[in-house]
Amino acid sequence: MTTTPRRPSSALPALFMLVGLFPTACSTGDATARTSTIAYDTLGDTIVARVQGAPLWGDSVALTEEVRIGELEGPEEYTFGTVVSMTVDSAGTMYVLDRQALTVRVYDAAGRHVRDIARSGSGPGELKQPHSLDFMPDGRLAVRDFGNARINYYDAVGESAGTLTIPGGFYTSTPMHVDTLGRIYTSVIADRIEGQMFSVGYQRFGADGSTQDTIRRPRPEFQTEPLTARSPDGSGMSATSVPFSPGIQWTLDRAGNVVWGITNDYAIHTLRGGRPFRITRTIEAVPVQAAEKAAEEERVLRNMRRTQPGWSWQGPAIPDAKPFFGTLTVAHDGRIWVLVRQPGERQPADPAAEREPGAPPPIDRWTEPSVYDVFEPDGTWLARIHAPEQFVPMYMRGDQVWGMQRDEYDVNYVVRLRIAR
Repeated sequence: MTTTPRRPSSALPALFMLVGLFPTACSTGDATARTSTIAYDTLGDTIVARVQGAPLWGDSVALTEEVRIGELEGPEEYTFGTVVSMTVDSAGTMYVLDRQALTVRVYDAAGRHVRDIARSGSGPGELKQPHSLDFMPDGRLAVRDFGNARINYYDAVGESAGTLTIPGGFYTSTPMHVDTLGRIYTSVIADRIEGQMFSVGYQRFGADGSTQDTIRRPRPEFQTEPLTARSPDGSGMSATSVPFSPGIQWTLDRAGNVVWGITNDYAIHTLRGGRPFRITRTIEAVPVQAAEKAAEEERVLRNMRRTQPGWSWQGPAIPDAKPFFGTLTVAHDGRIWVLVRQPGERQPADPAAEREPGAPPPIDRWTEPSVYDVFEPDGTWLARIHAPEQFVPMYMRGDQVWGMQRDEYDVNYVVRLRIAR
């Protein structure tokens, strides 16, 4: 893997150049100013926004807590099992999908419980294996339920308001998307190639429920070779990617456009005004620490030997540097959140944890702080945002971020945070 930053070659023709300067004062109120610069040019039919300088709001912006919902022990409406998705209406009312409780819990902007929507079952409006929810443009709440192979709709008071049948037999944590035209995108197996891992795409449904096209993962000239193991009788196979190897991250924006990037090249691709658009930055790659690499090697070794005893590493080696970024998320307001890879932090295994006699010692767990680069759709680099520990953002709009946070006992809490400019 290439460990040095890359950018599109300057030898390609630049048809036009616009440079924007965005000064802002530091959050401490002193006279020191930051400058963010975007240089726009074209490469073929693609508009490229080359981001330089510091972010508009600063490179160490925190999220401050405004509301926290949840208890270790208490009334069931304030205790969460597994929060998998959230959405928020224009009044700030929070709709929280708890996969374990098989219901949508509704809270006002102050965090007070309002009502529950749906219950366990297969009848109208009931849930069996839900994951992901969002609002339709007409105000109905849509909840994807893999267990019943459908999307349930609910009206303003939480009553069942119809269903949409979706392909069954496949479960994924990939979010459902609803665009501004009311079209729904839910994950499906898009390609299945003999002897290889299947590829996940999106099935698009029209606002009238009609089945439309399948959106497939972008296929640039990029390949990774997975590690594979086969059971002795040939009946089973395990496959995994090489730790810290580059990959393709992709999602959809509110217009239904694909937003994607190859993680060892800091370039975010999408469409803007119907034309290919790319946001690029040049950053330093984060080295993989020796102990971090050893822990990942041992983890892969143990997992593969469950399928193929005596399995040995015969694929690509673990890279010496991490990809530049991880996940891509498009906020409700169109801003692009890029999870930037960080130096690993060792989390020693619990010496008191129970394990079977003769089992190998536990492997140290390594984590990374959650740090996001946030861009406007035009490429303006707004901030580098540092999220709280164990926080998973699920809905972002303006200067507010809603999501789930776990404590040291793995208890789920719903929190609303504000970007502290």
